[in-house]
Amino acid sequence: MKGIVIDAQQQTFRYVEWQEGDVPKYTGGSLTLAFNYPRNDPPQSMFWADVVYCDDEGLMKPYDYFFRTRSRRLDDQPIPGMGFVTGPDIVDDKGDYIRSADPQVTIAQLEKDIEFLTRAQFVAWIKAKKDEPSISVNDMPYAFWRDYLLPEERD
Repeated sequence: MKGIVIDAQQQTFRYVEWQEGDVPKYTGGSLTLAFNYPRNDPPQSMFWADVVYCDDEGLMKPYDYFFRTRSRRLDDQPIPGMGFVTGPDIVDDKGDYIRSADPQVTIAQLEKDIEFLTRAQFVAWIKAKKDEPSISVNDMPYAFWRDYLLPEERD
């Protein structure tokens, strides 16, 4: 299968061949968080979009490099570390996972859409949102953006 590595540290993109179980190798984390990558065509099913995987615990690590997508501006949240793009899941008639398709987005499209950020830019973003909840459960704040600053970054 083909995937695309978003290398925020080097600020580059590259195609790779990958197999099931390889995602943590490309995200830098043992757990992964996935979100659908925006597409212009209408969804055919819940499995229609490319998927971006990232380190699920990245905000709790002292990363110095981040990225975010310009087209995913619901919250414009910087994503720490590396990203890995796959295509949508391919499922059988019962809905059981078979494999991931190759991504439909191209590196040229990602180069236009991905913005890389430094630690200083990330800290500025956090400080602007420091009192906003970063995680809510049933509309109750669970954590705030300020919680992700290192002690020396707090005012």
